[in-house]
Amino acid sequence: MAKLFRAKWLLLPILIIVIAAGYAAWQYFSKWESTDDAQIEGHIHPVNARLGGTVLSVTVQENQPVQAGAGLVQLDARDYEVALARADAELAAAQAAVLAARAGVPIASS
Repeated sequence: MAKLFRAKWLLLPILIIVIAAGYAAWQYFSKWESTDDAQIEGHIHPVNARLGGTVLSVTVQENQPVQAGAGLVQLDARDYEVALARADAELAAAQAAVLAARAGVPIASS
């Protein structure tokens, strides 16, 4: 009977250690998600640019909430300045062509 009593007291700490280790393992592995099809549900919000260009700087951090209409990036304006200068030159050439055509109208009428 004494041997049986000692065996119970030796098994008790081992049982407590096994239970504690099982609980710790359950706590650790319960946080890991496992899947075979790798599908998630989420809200997708596409971000469409109104115009393209070279990005000089990004003014927001990743996953930072932003308000509607807030600037997200700063674009290089040189491409647009060149396009504006070209449009101004084409406008000036068209206006000169109109003046030249008006100057030739009286000659053609007579």
